[in-house]
Amino acid sequence: MPEKPKPAHKLRSGALTVTIWKNDGENGPWYSCVPSRSYKQGDQWVETNSYSGDDLLRLTKLLDKADDWIMNELAAAKAAERSGHADREERKRAGAHQR
Repeated sequence: MPEKPKPAHKLRSGALTVTIWKNDGENGPWYSCVPSRSYKQGDQWVETNSYSGDDLLRLTKLLDKADDWIMNELAAAKAAERSGHADREERKRAGAHQR
């Protein structure tokens, strides 16, 4: 059975969660977020995407943290790509000098 995909990151505050998913596209990685609220229904924990007024400020703060996390991941990926490009260019120059 194929392994279930895992989220790139999760942020929690009480019953609120923002799950961040990494996607790979033609132009590189991109991220999506799924906010949810957990509550107990009988003996089962369930999730909803319905929020009370009391949840909104905490959810906003979690989404802000999710945005920060995503921006840091994208910046790190871009830096790694630039570094890899610089390494390839350096190897090309070194190879040209050896000829």
